[in-house]
Amino acid sequence: MKNFFAIGVLIFLTGCYQSSASLIGPAYTLGASGNIYQAGFSYGLNQTLEKTTGQTTLEHAKKFLKKSEKITTSTKNKFNEYKTTSQNKVEQIKIDSQEFVASVKSNIEKTRGNLLD
Repeated sequence: MKNFFAIGVLIFLTGCYQSSASLIGPAYTLGASGNIYQAGFSYGLNQTLEKTTGQTTLEHAKKFLKKSEKITTSTKNKFNEYKTTSQNKVEQIKIDSQEFVASVKSNIEKTRGNLLD
């Protein structure tokens, strides 16, 4: 009978853990620093964040880090794309400059030939 009662209590009270989990951080802050204002601010911030976003502080932080990771990845991709296009443009400029030098040389030779005649 005691086991049945203990299992029933555990099943019905497991939902209480989530709401009391937000007290762990401020309780640790209070115990470690002894600053009740900092602990109160931490608890209030956790509760406000949970009410406004519907997420716990940890879930919100994970979501923020994933978003930051996506931004970093897209920035790296854009940088690599810019790097390859700029390298292609530099190679094209080298080709165009060689053609330009050849064109100038041929024009000088034609002009020299016209002047000497």
